[in-house]
Amino acid sequence: MIFQLKPSDVHGVGVFATADIQKNAHLPLFEDDDHRFTPHNEIKDSKVPEHILHNYSINYEGEGLSSPRNFNRMSVGWFLNHSETPNAVCDENYSYFALRNIKSGDEITIDYDKL
Repeated sequence: MIFQLKPSDVHGVGVFATADIQKNAHLPLFEDDDHRFTPHNEIKDSKVPEHILHNYSINYEGEGLSSPRNFNRMSVGWFLNHSETPNAVCDENYSYFALRNIKSGDEITIDYDKL
């Protein structure tokens, strides 16, 4: 399965399907080792500019941030945009799946509140 990054009507850049995707299909949006967790008390020492961390991190209140391991080689999944009617979801292991059939050319979206 191949995805394409391109301008999004939702926000900035988004992830788009390059072929039809069936409901419940696994979406390999991230490389296995493309997440790093940084506790809040270490964020200021991370040397990553704050606006980059803000745009490409998942904030776990009171705990820290999950962000790309290498900001120069980010998986396409970091460009997923939010929707209140998403067509993809992640499970407790952060594996992503299609919630319904997705057509070639459709943007793949998730509900950030369900992360």
